[in-house]
Amino acid sequence: MANFKFLGMRGRILSICVASGLVIPLLLLAQSNQGKGGKGKDPNCNTVTADAEFRDAIGDGIYSDGYGFYKGLEGATVCLLTEQDHDFILGCMNTKIEKGYIDRKVTLDFLANNTNLPPFDPIQVVDVSIRVDEVLSETNYTDQEKRFLLWFDIGRNSYQLRFDGLDECEWVKVTQYTDPDTGLRQWTIESIGTHTARLEKVKGKRFTVGHFIMPFQITVYETDKDPTCF
Repeated sequence: MANFKFLGMRGRILSICVASGLVIPLLLLAQSNQGKGGKGKDPNCNTVTADAEFRDAIGDGIYSDGYGFYKGLEGATVCLLTEQDHDFILGCMNTKIEKGYIDRKVTLDFLANNTNLPPFDPIQVVDVSIRVDEVLSETNYTDQEKRFLLWFDIGRNSYQLRFDGLDECEWVKVTQYTDPDTGLRQWTIESIGTHTARLEKVKGKRFTVGHFIMPFQITVYETDKDPTCF
């Protein structure tokens, strides 16, 4: 009788070991798939990762921090949305993407072309978030007018610089081109006309600070990097 009990106990232990041996590899496989395969399927990763370069010409009001290309997933967020609005996004506020790289900034020079001054130091090197509407397209296009928004903070105050075609402001001009050799797309985003943008204070009570001439140009290059996730 004791022998039968002993065999029953050993059989149960053997069954538990077999089950564990099946479950553990499945858990590891799921974790592996989540780590690499989830990027393309995750709705938060529906993007084309890109690199961007500012023109940095004399007289520009919006230009780089002097460190060259802003590389998507490598110190900055640079991408185009493949779903919803197909917007272009450039940002250097994401500490996870910045980790291990240079802390990227963007320079705003309100002195370059303006006689009026903002209520802060007119030359700012700041973290920004830039969004341009409906840039990504299945077909090439030339000189389309788009809305350009740029957010930045100074101290406890938050501001937005807008090229939106309203209230004395200009739009920006966007062109999409496909490189015949690589098949990768390129975009040129630049201010036009009088290059006038509206500066708004957006934290607390929102109001217009003033209008400023802020020329700029950004060239964006599609890459074959993994999608950027938000």
